[in-house]
Amino acid sequence: MKRILFVDDDVNVLNGVRRGLHTMRAEWQMDFVDNAANAMDILDSVRVDALVTDIRMRQMDGFQLLKETRNTYPQIVRIVLSGQTQQDALARSLSSMHLFLSKPCDTELLKHRVRDILARGDEIRDETLKSLVAQLGGVPSLSLMFFELMKLFDAEKPDLKKIAQVISMDMGMSSTLLHFVNSGYFGPSNITSNPERAVRWLGLETVRELIVRNRLCCSFDASGFEHFDVMSLWSNSISMATSARAIAVSHSKDAVLADDAFAAGLFHDIGQVVLASRLGHFYDSVIQRSMSRGEPVWETERDMIGSTHAEVGAYLLGLWGMPDAVVNAVAQHHSTAYDGTEEFSALTALRLADNYRQQNLCKTGS
Repeated sequence: MKRILFVDDDVNVLNGVRRGLHTMRAEWQMDFVDNAANAMDILDSVRVDALVTDIRMRQMDGFQLLKETRNTYPQIVRIVLSGQTQQDALARSLSSMHLFLSKPCDTELLKHRVRDILARGDEIRDETLKSLVAQLGGVPSLSLMFFELMKLFDAEKPDLKKIAQVISMDMGMSSTLLHFVNSGYFGPSNITSNPERAVRWLGLETVRELIVRNRLCCSFDASGFEHFDVMSLWSNSISMATSARAIAVSHSKDAVLADDAFAAGLFHDIGQVVLASRLGHFYDSVIQRSMSRGEPVWETERDMIGSTHAEVGAYLLGLWGMPDAVVNAVAQHHSTAYDGTEEFSALTALRLADNYRQQNLCKTGS
């Protein structure tokens, strides 16, 4: 049974959440406390799977509680439930939280988010790996893209469109912005997989702050790898994103589907970046064995790590509130190939894009 800890200094709010979640008592063990000190006592004494906390509380506030939890118990899913949080404060604390839910709380949304994230986490068999993923404050970006972006920001009249285009070509910067806009702060109806739309929503000042903070907390030295080719992975991700979106546009007039297809292509191998950044040279040995045996990377990952980059990537994106269509596509992109019978989706577009890529590789002899 999963254990969920709720923290709020307003007893009426706690009682309301308790009533709204009474149907979950058979599935979740729930604790309700009215201050962060009591919450820490529980965290120190029993295993907790998810923490749902208010921000503005007496003594230790919610942001401090989230930071302490991330540092001490990184595997715990960390969710903010608040109605009085400034955007700039949330941006500064993005690395300590996974999701944001506004008061008054929609308990059905809370159930869905927590249940789905915990289910994704169950697919990560190794608890240490799960902790490493859940502790991530961001995904590294390419230095070339970062410095190109800073030049655009420093221009006399920054071009928002050009800035958005550069960000959309980098999975690290794109995932940071989409984590923020999909955290729930902007409301459950404002979920997007479009990095360019995220830039317009946030404005240049917030975008720059988020990108710089991500750069500072997420360093990645690709030169230390002999077999893991980060530049090739980035290039392939951009190619897959562009191709998947073009396929989606040719099959449907649904703009959201096209956005989801692009994001699925951009992020389909984000789990490899996570594994490389967290496991270092051990992951390089995974790639080496995959290459020497001529077997798919995900099969070698399953054997040596216990989980695949698809599962790891989907878990991270789910933690960060990405649209379900994108998370599912990333999770399943190594599953059964498209057979023409399924309903067209972002996953379908991603599979077709991969089919075209494989055909081109065969033609060129690569």
